[in-house]
Amino acid sequence: MSSEQSRFDLRTVSRRNPKQALDFSIKRSACIFACLFLATLAALAQGVGTSGEITGTVTDSAVGVVLKATVSVVDTQTGLQRTTTTDSTGQFRVAGLYPATYDVSVEMPGFATEIRKSVTVAVGQIVIYDFKLKWTRDRVQSAVPPGSAANGQPPVASSDSIGPTLLEALQDQLGLKLESGKGTVEGVVIDHIEKPSGN
Repeated sequence: MSSEQSRFDLRTVSRRNPKQALDFSIKRSACIFACLFLATLAALAQGVGTSGEITGTVTDSAVGVVLKATVSVVDTQTGLQRTTTTDSTGQFRVAGLYPATYDVSVEMPGFATEIRKSVTVAVGQIVIYDFKLKWTRDRVQSAVPPGSAANGQPPVASSDSIGPTLLEALQDQLGLKLESGKGTVEGVVIDHIEKPSGN
C-alpha cells in the first residue's frame, strides 16, 4: 500500500460515506475548540496568578473600628501609590499588587498616622496587616476662660492646635450631626444598690 493510498482523503470519504465525513468534521471542530478553550484558560490563569493583595482592619481603643480611614500602599521601588478607604466594618483591601515591597500607611483626622514599612507581597499572597490608631491631642486648649463652661458656652478652640476635637472626630466616625443646645435633662437618682441574694 503506497503512502498516497493510505492517506486519508476527506473528499473521497465524503463521496463514499457522507456520515463518516460529517463525524470527522465534528471531531476536528471539537478538537480545535478544546485547544482554544485551554489556551484561554492558561492566559487567564497567568493574569490572576501574577499579583497579590494587602488587607486588614483599622481600629482604635475608644470607638472600635475606624470608618473611612485613608489607607495608602506605596511601592518602595517605583513610588507608585494605591489608595483606598476602610468600609463600615473598618476593613480595607488593596488587590492587584505586583510582587514587590510596599509601605502601608493609615490616616484619619484626629488620629496619629500609622505606617508599616517594608511589607513584602509575593505572587498569589494575601498579606494581612491590622492597624490600631492612637488619638492625637484635642484642639481644645487648657486656656479656657473661667466660667465659660458654667455659662453654657462651648470652649474656644485655639488656632495653633492640631487635629479635630474629640467631638468632631466622633461626629465623623458615627456620621451624626451634633448640635449644641440648652435644655432640661430628666434624671434618676440612685441612692442605694444591693447585690441580689442567692434566692
